[in-house]
Amino acid sequence: MKNNLYPIIFLFGLIGLLFLVGCASEPNFPPGLPCGEVSITPFADSQHPGARFDFETGQIVYEADMPVAGDIFFDRKFVCGSGAPLWVGVQDTQPQSIGADPSAPSMGYEFPDNDSGVPSREGLYTSHVYWIKLTDGKYAKIKIKEAILNDDTSDYKSITFQWVYQPDGSTNFKGKEVEEEVEEENETG
Repeated sequence: MKNNLYPIIFLFGLIGLLFLVGCASEPNFPPGLPCGEVSITPFADSQHPGARFDFETGQIVYEADMPVAGDIFFDRKFVCGSGAPLWVGVQDTQPQSIGADPSAPSMGYEFPDNDSGVPSREGLYTSHVYWIKLTDGKYAKIKIKEAILNDDTSDYKSITFQWVYQPDGSTNFKGKEVEEEVEEENETG
């Protein structure tokens, strides 16, 4: 009877190891860059205006501070870049890790309509990563971790996302430690 348990124990051990390797393989936030995770209320109607997120401060911005602050917001089932006067662009790059792509794309963003200032919109999907091109030319990206639907499933009532911001204006999202290692290799090599 004991000999029959060894293959089963081995199988469970192998499954556990594969699970741990799979969980550990997703890159984390780039080191040394402002980043975090936040839950926010989407815009739903005039009674529940929602909130915006400002990457420079890493804070949720409420109605009293809008529209001059807050780079992105969520409208029902969309990720939106702030419209006039901020003109923020958004790009969906499909499901991936927040740390997987080390460089922001230089083109392909949806920007607000120039004539009306209507904010840019991209469909909201859990696990997708969205690049954000800010008014001042700086970049950020978000990954949708969770989107909770209203009871009638028509809109989202809460969205949780990870975010990372590159304050130096470059498209480099490798992080500080990686940059320093490359510089050291160039100096010694």
